[in-house]
Amino acid sequence: MGNLPQPFGGGRVSNQLPATLITTAITLWIAAITALMAWKLLTGSIDLRGLLQGDRADGGVYFSPGRVQLLIFTVLAAVHLLSQVATHPDRFPAIPHELLLVLGGSQLVYLGGKARAMLRF
Repeated sequence: MGNLPQPFGGGRVSNQLPATLITTAITLWIAAITALMAWKLLTGSIDLRGLLQGDRADGGVYFSPGRVQLLIFTVLAAVHLLSQVATHPDRFPAIPHELLLVLGGSQLVYLGGKARAMLRF
């Protein structure tokens, strides 16, 4: 009885198949969204004018260093996490406490600048 052939490699393949299909579907979905966003950015469908500008209470517009630093730190954090995923795709990346502190500080700088601009008349 112990030498009878097992269907699907002893059941192991059938257990892995749903997980593989789900992983593939999620990967394709993320790739499709990324391609769509890149296409819309390249064709100008997503308007980036004013991305680095802030609004004042009087309706004026100004160049916002707070938005620039927020964008830079967010992109750097995303690159760091994506590099961890590329290195170890089998597990969720560890998010260091320092990264959370940097992102939180960046948000505070942005919000402080926004509050300062909104309180000016």
